[in-house]
Amino acid sequence: AKAGAERVYAVEASEMACVAEKVITRNNLHHTVKVLHGRLEEQEVPEKVDVVISEWMGCFLIYEGMFESVLFARDYWLKEGGCLFPSHARIYIAPVDRSAMMQSNVHFLKDIAGVDMRALSPFAYKYATKAVQKCQEVDAEELLDNGVCIREWCLQEAQSEDFEAQRFRFHFNATRAGARLRSFTSLVCALIA
Repeated sequence: AKAGAERVYAVEASEMACVAEKVITRNNLHHTVKVLHGRLEEQEVPEKVDVVISEWMGCFLIYEGMFESVLFARDYWLKEGGCLFPSHARIYIAPVDRSAMMQSNVHFLKDIAGVDMRALSPFAYKYATKAVQKCQEVDAEELLDNGVCIREWCLQEAQSEDFEAQRFRFHFNATRAGARLRSFTSLVCALIA
């Protein structure tokens, strides 16, 4: 709105829409910005828009399943020749040695203040490996190889079937001797091109 837009539609399904309304009012933008509270697919706008900006990226880029909403906004709200931000997206995958995480969550149990707690190891290991499946930051030194791009989309052209489950073949060359492959990580790249 402050960049000169005549009208901005802010769509938010969660209760954060109420907070957005307060921010808009406090900044005297309520004449320009209209908050639409609810799922994007259930909203109506009186006009097509020049730009769609969406923060739809989740864990492993598409985990949150928001891409259908981006396609809907693009297909029903965006003017011909309009801009979609981000315009491109990529998923990279890389092998990771999570030994440091395992040490801090599991292996330390063999001696806690002189007490052998290894009986807890199976539970700690289960918890730690379950946690690995969720979104976590990975330090660069944990990477065993550069990531390889397994998927790339031009969001102006993508269709919902482009996001269905697929199989990929990829090859890595471990860069650190003695490292243990414990998992893979995804690296996400959203681009404006």
